[in-house]
Amino acid sequence: MSRTRSFLLASAFSVPLALSLGVSPIAAQAAATPAPPPGDTLLATRSLRGPADTLEVRLEKGGQYRVMLWPASAQLKAVTPDGHATAFAARTREGTGGSPTLVELYPPQSADYLVIITSTPGTPNAHVELWADRKLAAAHQEERDRAWGIGLSVAGEIYSAFSTIDGYPEEGGTGIGGCLLVGSSGPFSACLGFDTQARSGEAGSLTWYFLEPRYRFLTTHALGRPFDLLVTLRIGQGHQELLGVDPTLIAPGVMLAYHLDDRPGARGWRVTLQAYGALIGNTDQAQKPTFVSGALGLSWIP
Repeated sequence: MSRTRSFLLASAFSVPLALSLGVSPIAAQAAATPAPPPGDTLLATRSLRGPADTLEVRLEKGGQYRVMLWPASAQLKAVTPDGHATAFAARTREGTGGSPTLVELYPPQSADYLVIITSTPGTPNAHVELWADRKLAAAHQEERDRAWGIGLSVAGEIYSAFSTIDGYPEEGGTGIGGCLLVGSSGPFSACLGFDTQARSGEAGSLTWYFLEPRYRFLTTHALGRPFDLLVTLRIGQGHQELLGVDPTLIAPGVMLAYHLDDRPGARGWRVTLQAYGALIGNTDQAQKPTFVSGALGLSWIP
C-alpha cells in the first residue's frame, strides 16, 4: 500500500515538473520574441488617418525598401508627384489576423515618392511602417559596381596632316571608328576596335586596328551626373588602301566621359571626348611622322 501511495505522489509531482520544463522561461521568451524588423532604418511610421493616407518619402533607385501594413488587407501604391514613375510594389507576405502584410518597393528612378495606403473604412489600429535596408542595398551596389560589362563605342574624329611614305604629301582629315568596350566601375577599362581615316590623296584611306587600355583617375559631378577623366594609350596596326606600307601607331591621350544616366557601375550611356597624340612607326621616312587627333564618341554598356 505504501508503494502504491509513493508511486502516486511521484506521478503527481512529475507531471507539473514535465509541464514546467516543457514551457521553460527560455522557450517562453523565444516564443514571445517579435520577428526582426524588415530593414535597418525606419523611414516612416504612423497610424493611418482615414481610409486613405499618403506618405511622402525619398526613394533611391536600387534601394531595398519594405513596408509593413496593418490591417493585412490594406493596399499600397507609390508614385512620383508628377505621375511619371510608379514603384513596383510586390506583396511578399500576406498578413493574417494581427500580423501585417509585407510589401517590397522597387523604385524605377531616384525621386520623391507619394506612398498611398488605402484600407477599409472604420478599420481599427490601421498602421504603416516604411523600412530601408541600407546595409543590404550597399552590398548589392558594391556587387553591381564590381561587375564587368561589355558594350560598344562609336566615335567620329578629326586629325592633323601626316604622311607615311616619303614623296607623298602630308594630309589631314576626318575619320570614324568603333570598338568593343570592356569596362567596370573600377579604374581600368579597355577598347578593342578600328579607326578608318578617310585620306583623299594618292595614299588612299588608312585603317587602324587598335587596343586601347584606359585608366580613370578622377570622377566628379556635373549637371547632376558623374563626369570621368581618363588617360588612354592606343596601340595600333595600320593598313593602307593603296600603298604597301602598313604603319604602326602608339598614341597616348586623355578622355572625358559624361554619364547620361544613373545606372550603377560601368552600365549605361556615356558621351566621350578624346584627344591623343600619335607616333607612327614602320614608315619609309627617316623621321617618323606624328599627328594629333580629337574624337567625339558615344558608348553604351547594357
